[in-house]
Amino acid sequence: MPNKKKKKSSGSKKPKTQPHRTGNPSDKQPSQASASSHSGPSTTATDQPTRAGSSSTAAGPSTKATYKGLRFPADGSPPVRISYATIPPSGEDQWLDIAPDFSPYWNGDYETRKLQVHHVAEQEIAILDGHYISYYSRNLDLPVNKTLLSMPPVRTAVDKSIAQGEKFEERLFWRGDVFVCRMREPFENDFKAKYDDISPQLVGPLSELLADGFAYDWEAKNLERYVQDDAYFEDFRRKYESNEEDLATAMGLYVSPWTDSGQN
Repeated sequence: MPNKKKKKSSGSKKPKTQPHRTGNPSDKQPSQASASSHSGPSTTATDQPTRAGSSSTAAGPSTKATYKGLRFPADGSPPVRISYATIPPSGEDQWLDIAPDFSPYWNGDYETRKLQVHHVAEQEIAILDGHYISYYSRNLDLPVNKTLLSMPPVRTAVDKSIAQGEKFEERLFWRGDVFVCRMREPFENDFKAKYDDISPQLVGPLSELLADGFAYDWEAKNLERYVQDDAYFEDFRRKYESNEEDLATAMGLYVSPWTDSGQN
């Protein structure tokens, strides 16, 4: 794995990926991730077929167009490419015009899925540059994602926190499978989503890059913060639920209370 350029950040050694909560992704809390030479779990570019049967969710049936995404299985096996279609948005990705459909692979209530947007730039491996969305679950009934936990940066971060007296079982961790899709171009103000394939040659380096982001999220306790973030937005929803226009305005103006204003 060749050394990679660091992405730009202000006053930080860690380049930035940026999670989206609700509304404009550019207004939300930045999560840090660094491109490093750490080796993640062994990876494979083999494709995983969609589960038998046509895909359909409460939001509507999938489109016929399919793309290649990345799946981090919960059981500790290597990341694999999977096929997915797109559906009308629902839940946390309702700010998109179309959303990736990972429901054929999802274990549990698909409507409870969470997401994070990752902006990757200025990598030495130029084809890594782009925008990605990861989907994950916080459902405690699902198993801890052993694939993420086995990644050296994540394992190191977890071991460090345990050595400092934290108890793993009292912290939030990614549950069930984690899925990643790639956007064809940056988001514009209208949030028109255009998806692109994650190619076989991206599986290894992208897994390593995301591993650093997951490690940072653990160290920063971002999953716990996102729970409070969700509660903060729920207050917005209750306040404006009688007026959809006011709710849309509030969503557009919403800034996470956890936003780190010191980062670009």
